[in-house]
Amino acid sequence: MRLFEAMCFAVSWPLLLKQELEGRMKRTDLQWEWNEVIRGLDALQQVEANFQGRRFLFRSQLTTHASQAVRATGVAIPPTLREV
Repeated sequence: MRLFEAMCFAVSWPLLLKQELEGRMKRTDLQWEWNEVIRGLDALQQVEANFQGRRFLFRSQLTTHASQAVRATGVAIPPTLREV
């Protein structure tokens, strides 16, 4: 029975996340296209670099649709360059 419950959770979780994100974006009156949101989030990259003994993270720019999706969640978008 545990395996069945785990499989149901694994299948339903992405759908619940998608519904929640769509609802938040609608409440904020953002203009968006779901395929563009996914494409923008999928294209997001991060690179770690060490320079003079310091560690930095660089991230790629967010597309407009991906940026709107992240903002709709209430999560702050990290800076493009940051020291960690």
